[in-house]
Amino acid sequence: MQNKCDTCLSDGFWIRNEWHERQLHSSFFQFFKLNKHTRQSKHRNKLKPFREHVGILFIGDSIDRNAVEYACNYFKAPLQHFLSSEGSALVYRFCKIPSLNVTLANFFNYGVFNPPYWKFAYVDQSSKFPPNVHNHSFSHIEHDTKCFNMINFGKDPDLVVIQSYLWDLSREWLVSGQNLDFEPTSGFVKEWLSRVAIFIDVVQQRFPHAKYAWRTAPLPKPDIGRTLKIIEDMNESVVNYLRKYRKEIDICDWGKILLATNSPQREPRTHPLRIASLAYINVILNHARRMTIVNRIFDPVVNAQQQCFQ
Repeated sequence: MQNKCDTCLSDGFWIRNEWHERQLHSSFFQFFKLNKHTRQSKHRNKLKPFREHVGILFIGDSIDRNAVEYACNYFKAPLQHFLSSEGSALVYRFCKIPSLNVTLANFFNYGVFNPPYWKFAYVDQSSKFPPNVHNHSFSHIEHDTKCFNMINFGKDPDLVVIQSYLWDLSREWLVSGQNLDFEPTSGFVKEWLSRVAIFIDVVQQRFPHAKYAWRTAPLPKPDIGRTLKIIEDMNESVVNYLRKYRKEIDICDWGKILLATNSPQREPRTHPLRIASLAYINVILNHARRMTIVNRIFDPVVNAQQQCFQ
């Protein structure tokens, strides 16, 4: 029996390790076997907006970027940039969904280790950052996330979804010599977990009154140093750590959702496809409906155009 205290393992999502298409709190995305026209006309009309506006910030990687993009496109909500990163592969975008009274945004996390980072953090894929973003993961979060406030009515996010996996593995391969037969060392997961603890502290200090959810990694397509086993070990170690030491952080176990009997996508993919990504956003939005939002922090950005779009 799954732990119902975890974000993604509550009634309506899991029954005896099977994903079920049941009525959920937000009344949408329960349509995996319906054709496109039927599900869009049937489910969009059922949406019930949040009573108060809710801002959700995903601090992660391209998987979270894609999920936010899929959701915004589904609701026909235009995607816009809230932080410029001209010249790099990173994009920081948001959309406002009036039918839900929600703002969704993605923010790239370079990883939990110190520089150098994975090459796509840089304009030249080597060492040069875009001019208006900070060049360390933690200062990037501490300062550049203020650009989110600019598009969230001057307020901190109500829910912050965090994770750090693929960029940390890619960095490990990079600093280890980029050998084709590379495998992370036996101590990598332990070292990574110690850095995750610091990463969580940094994010919580930046948003002291937000609610938090850690998103586990779906099993990726195997690649150099990025095996199913290492992702499973990282997921297991961080989930155990959060349950024991950081109980204030909910666990969105997307990795398990995609392994369930009736999941929207079971085969390993580095970037889950549309339906699997919408299932992830659905789980997060349902979790947001169950939150008690308190002490919203008003923190407007000064000289926003200069800081966010230099």
